[in-house]
Amino acid sequence: CMLEEGGFYWNSGMFMFKSSVWLLLTSFISSSGEIFSSEKALELKLVHETCELERLNERVQELVGSFLKAGPQASVAAKALIKSITTLPTSDVEEYTLERIAELRVSEEGQEGMQALLTKSKPNWVKHESI
Repeated sequence: CMLEEGGFYWNSGMFMFKSSVWLLLTSFISSSGEIFSSEKALELKLVHETCELERLNERVQELVGSFLKAGPQASVAAKALIKSITTLPTSDVEEYTLERIAELRVSEEGQEGMQALLTKSKPNWVKHESI
């Protein structure tokens, strides 16, 4: 069973194959010097989002704000989780993911984040008022 989600196959062999094809494609595109539209970049999955030029600064601020709201340890753990599940058999991914999430929830940062959510306050890692 393979689930394709945003360009990832949750099967380590297919993930590696699709990643290799993407690397070859991006290598070709970057060395060709070809100029193409943002729509083409989106179609090729070189970018995950586009917006109108007039809205660019606003959208950048929204995205930066989202990143700054995330718990620092949780962000690192999420990246590590994505990397590690690519080598797991499909049957082990769900259990492994649930174990990692449970570990993070009981951590100091996880407890701070849950408390902030429940009290509708900002966790201690959010330093900017506008976020």
